[in-house]
Amino acid sequence: MLIISWNVAGLKPALEKINVDYAPNSNGSSKSKTPSSASFANYLTLHNSPSILCLQEHKIPLSSLSSRCEPHRCSTVEGYESFWSCSTNAKSRGFNGVVTYAKIGTVQSADVNPFKDESLDSQGRCVMTNHGKFVLFNVYVPNGGCTTEGLVNKMKFLNALRKAMKKQREEGKAVMLVGDMNAKIDKRDIFWKHRCVNLDEVLEGLKSRGDNDLPQWKVDVERHWSTILSVLQTIEAMPIQSTNPTTKQIFNRFRARVQLSDGRYVMLGSNEDSAEEALVCYNLDEQYYPHPETDEATIIRKKNVLSIDTLSELMNKVANVQWSDKTLHTIADSDEVGLNPDSPSYLWMKMLVEEDGMVDTFREFYPEAEARWVKYENRPTRP
Repeated sequence: MLIISWNVAGLKPALEKINVDYAPNSNGSSKSKTPSSASFANYLTLHNSPSILCLQEHKIPLSSLSSRCEPHRCSTVEGYESFWSCSTNAKSRGFNGVVTYAKIGTVQSADVNPFKDESLDSQGRCVMTNHGKFVLFNVYVPNGGCTTEGLVNKMKFLNALRKAMKKQREEGKAVMLVGDMNAKIDKRDIFWKHRCVNLDEVLEGLKSRGDNDLPQWKVDVERHWSTILSVLQTIEAMPIQSTNPTTKQIFNRFRARVQLSDGRYVMLGSNEDSAEEALVCYNLDEQYYPHPETDEATIIRKKNVLSIDTLSELMNKVANVQWSDKTLHTIADSDEVGLNPDSPSYLWMKMLVEEDGMVDTFREFYPEAEARWVKYENRPTRP
């Protein structure tokens, strides 16, 4: 059985490309007039005719499906049935959305409301298909963003998902979980520059070793960390005026700024939608969030934990120390660096494997794979 999972980030443009490149008897030189359902079917045939195809972020409104005006007649593909979950939530209508295509006759039932919670099911982030001996959950997990509210919503979704999967096991079903998880369980899964460094642990480890035994990056950190912490006391979010190129509307974005000891100002990070998002990477205090079920303050990140790229930026802009890519790769591969062990989504993934007996099939089949893809850049992260 071949199961393919793919976040298409908008099914309509993906199908437009498929309709050009995979139309039967087309050389791809011009847009084919062949019905796109045939092009899509041909695309699947040329990709080994998967038994099940799970797509995330189709972004097609329910109204388009109900009126049969969905792009390229994508609800009907020869040889397949399709099962759709669309966002009906006012805040996300026209976004999100998951769809599972399965060979005709292989699905006994489907459920687009697997959580039995309107606030979650209406987001169009999960469809469960019953294949007899097993059920398959196709999910698009909320990203969570950089805000407390976003993390609470993400963990509410994940906790409901785990309960729904547990219910199916109790009814005697094997469970498959596929989709865009927006979560990692292994440091090799994350883009190497986004791995976390616990500076308190690094500095504590330096006390028992002489300078001759240390890699240069640790020597640099020991020399300049107190200066970096002092400069970060001056951090503020500065409004940056931007203009929408289409509507010409003027609006504010935000970027972090610090003042160096010589009085100069330096900008950090990139332009963000809110002041909170602009500052979050540089907040080195211990971080907590209200647990979505108990409302108890739950730690999500220890003090002085930050990503490699943020640490590198601070060393460069504040301490005037520029690390080479070779040095950054050395940091990424060191024992002190990895995933944030207090991340709620990481701990959730661990529970699936260690308590629920699920298997990370990608890691099982590709044990040496690293940093699966760079988000937004569509390229491997290492040769």
